[in-house]
Amino acid sequence: MDMNIILSFAANLAGFAVPAAVVSIAAAALAKTSRDEWKLLAWVPVLPLALWAVFIAWGVTRDRTSHNLWPFELVIWGALSLVLFGAFAVGRRLAERPTDDWHARRNRDR
Repeated sequence: MDMNIILSFAANLAGFAVPAAVVSIAAAALAKTSRDEWKLLAWVPVLPLALWAVFIAWGVTRDRTSHNLWPFELVIWGALSLVLFGAFAVGRRLAERPTDDWHARRNRDR
């Protein structure tokens, strides 16, 4: 494999992975405020953008004209990531257990 191809792929990947890096900041914040299995599930919305960045970088490295509409592709996958963030927030809210403090306050107010 030619070193030029490897460097070109690495440069393309660094550029196309920027949206995934931005989304991973939000995922890290959600994981920090989550508990148990939700810490891992907070990273699921990053996957579409990260995997598609690799796919685009590989395609553009092989043929410069293969992904001429890559900005639209990233916007579409970014929208999917936002939907996954919404599903995560709703799922976490529905699965949230009341804390012991909540039970104590509820019993006190009766």
